[in-house]
Amino acid sequence: MIDLVVSVTATVSIFDVPLRGSFLGLSVVSAMSLLAVMIRGAIISITAGNQLLASQMPLVFTFLPAVILSGFAFPIQNMPLPAQYLTYLNPLRYFMVIIVMCF
Repeated sequence: MIDLVVSVTATVSIFDVPLRGSFLGLSVVSAMSLLAVMIRGAIISITAGNQLLASQMPLVFTFLPAVILSGFAFPIQNMPLPAQYLTYLNPLRYFMVIIVMCF
């Protein structure tokens, strides 16, 4: 949550992008998104057999697909139709939409 404050402050002050939405609303949504990611990490830690597997599973199964399917790297409407349907399972997709709406 400290990173959120630093990022929003840098975005508004350094890059001169106005925050048109509510900072409180953005904070609540960020906390919910962070909770979803933490729960996913806890599930991976519980199911992994050892520390090496627990450190590599999130990268392969959650981080890379989440970033690719969030609309951050590629627009969702340019993805193939099956990939577009997969984006609905990704919490980061909804977070990206809310971030864009706030700024």
